[in-house]
Amino acid sequence: MTFQTNGSEFIAHPIENPQFGIESSNGSLGQGLSFGIGIALSYKKKLRKESVFVLIGDGECYEGSIWEAAISATELELGNLTVIVDCNGHQNDGVIGKMMNYENLKKKWEGFGWNVILCNGHNISELLKVLKIREVNRPTAIIAKTIKGKGVNFMENNNDWHHGRLTKNLFFNAVKFL
Repeated sequence: MTFQTNGSEFIAHPIENPQFGIESSNGSLGQGLSFGIGIALSYKKKLRKESVFVLIGDGECYEGSIWEAAISATELELGNLTVIVDCNGHQNDGVIGKMMNYENLKKKWEGFGWNVILCNGHNISELLKVLKIREVNRPTAIIAKTIKGKGVNFMENNNDWHHGRLTKNLFFNAVKFL
C-alpha cells in the first residue's frame, strides 16, 4: 500500500537495500546487466561457485548498453550469469516494436553467443527448471514469455499499469480475479 509514496521503501526504481534483497541501485535501463556482469566476473576470478541472475524487460533490450554488456559476458565466458528477459511486448511508452518480439529476441541473444532458453514466464515449475540450466563458459538468457498484468482483467495487456498504483479499492477488486 505504500508503493511509490513519500518515505516508502517500495519505489519505482530500486535503491540499494540488502534488507529487501536489493543489491544495487539501478535507474536507467540497461545498467543492471552491466552491474551483474561485474559481480559474475568477480565471482569467476575468485573461483566462487555462486551464480548471478539479472532480470530485464524486452523493451529494455532497445538500450545499446544491453548489447554491449551481452557481448562482454560472452567474451568473458561468464557461465555463472543468467539473464531473465520478461518478454511481455510492452515498455514504458507502449507496445514494443516487431524487432524485439519473442522469436527475434532468441535470435539476438544467440547471435551474441549466449545459451538461450524460451519458456512460459507464468509457469513457475518451468521457470524453476530452466533457472538451473548452465553452461560452463557461456552465459544463459531465459526469454520468459509473459502477459503484462496477467490474471487481473483491468490490468492485462494494459500499459497504463506500467507505472500505475493500486489504491486499496483497486487492490481488493484485483484479488477477486485471482
